[in-house]
Amino acid sequence: MSDKLLYSADPFGHVTDTDIKAVLSAFRHRRFDPHYAADAESARAIVRKLIPPGSKVGTGDSTTARQLGVVEDLQKNGVTVYFAHDKNIPYTETAKHRDLSYSSDCGFFLTGTNAVTLDGRLVNVDASGNRVGGMFYGHGQTVLLIGKNKIVKDLDAAFGRIRGQIAPQHLKIRSTDLGGKAFKAGCVKTGVCVDCQGENRICNVFTIIEGKPSRTQIHIVLVDLDLGLGWDESWPAERIGAIVESYKEFVWVPPKDLAW
Repeated sequence: MSDKLLYSADPFGHVTDTDIKAVLSAFRHRRFDPHYAADAESARAIVRKLIPPGSKVGTGDSTTARQLGVVEDLQKNGVTVYFAHDKNIPYTETAKHRDLSYSSDCGFFLTGTNAVTLDGRLVNVDASGNRVGGMFYGHGQTVLLIGKNKIVKDLDAAFGRIRGQIAPQHLKIRSTDLGGKAFKAGCVKTGVCVDCQGENRICNVFTIIEGKPSRTQIHIVLVDLDLGLGWDESWPAERIGAIVESYKEFVWVPPKDLAW
């Protein structure tokens, strides 16, 4: 199919980044509900339209959501958001919020994603499975927030980035750099996946969402910003450094006495 045919009726025609444009079209082809946001304010506005006042929203941990200020914005708009990894609630309350996030009362689920391929497949890893499970079952409506830096060429690139970059850096930043729980996983020391089998392994559940789940509508807000963790090694050092520093500012840091 030619670019002319592919994009002739494209509602995202104002998007100039070819990778973003390709991913948005791929999302639509896979029967997801895609949205483009040029900045954080636009992303919040889109989420407000998707999740009306009075709704109850479950969440999976998402640094991207914190960077965009989405949770606070929804709460101001009369939405109940259960955010177990909120820096502003005591750790003793996190289990309650986590359980409520997966209750039948929540019609929506909100989180981010680890990687998205150019042809629109959503790739994620999780320690316990609650975040990835919530994406495709149990809520009816899922809203995924994705920064442009999460776009990768294909599945090999997605798994390579998750294992070789995102998971190791995530643990290192939260424990070694920011003084949280000391995770005993080989990747914290090596910086790359060593396929550890210890009790602190976080790469336990991998998922690929290929298309719209039969009982869940997935709304995707693709933001023209670098959000969360993830980068290409060919990018300028300044860009990579900015991604890491922003992540350090917004990531949830597990307390040292966290039971795992």
